[in-house]
Amino acid sequence: MSRFATVAALGPLLSRVDGRTFAAFTLDPDRDDPGTVTDLLASGAVRSVVDRRYPLREVPEAIRYLEAGRATGTVVVTVGESGGEPGTR
Repeated sequence: MSRFATVAALGPLLSRVDGRTFAAFTLDPDRDDPGTVTDLLASGAVRSVVDRRYPLREVPEAIRYLEAGRATGTVVVTVGESGGEPGTR
């Protein structure tokens, strides 16, 4: 089952069990979408959860982590000196 389908199916149940709100959404391509997402993030209506950060040189490890299905949020690949240590939280 895809992550989207899992969240869509189990989100309401998990929300009742531990009080967290789980939601998944998709956007149809529209040039207003980036502004809408920015507004949702800025207002706090939607929160982005960063699971791990990987420097660009560690992209293969980041992909392995994603493919293993262990990610519980966004996996970020950083470019430049601020990349941090591999797989940091």
